[in-house]
Amino acid sequence: MKHEPMTAEQRLVMKQVVLQVAEERYRQHELWGEQDLAIGADFGSESAKAKLARFRQKVKFREAKGQDPTWHEIITEETLEVRAETDRAKLKTEAIQVAAVMVQFVEFLDRTA
Repeated sequence: MKHEPMTAEQRLVMKQVVLQVAEERYRQHELWGEQDLAIGADFGSESAKAKLARFRQKVKFREAKGQDPTWHEIITEETLEVRAETDRAKLKTEAIQVAAVMVQFVEFLDRTA
């Protein structure tokens, strides 16, 4: 699906949201320092991959009925994609996609307030 490029105003709003995210990261660092936690046993597991496949089937069913996806569905799918990934480089790409979707969600919240 091709869309119009972002307007200057949309770019400014996005930059403001990303700055808010950066400020929250600074706050988190002040509270807990650098976090070197385990990724978790579920990442890349067959269980995580199966959850992603089941979720995608539900979304396809709704789309087949002409229903647009919801923010909940988009966020859930992106998060499940992270959990299903085993390759570290791809995991990073998926995590960045989650962050970008969450920035867009905040933009939506601000725009529709």
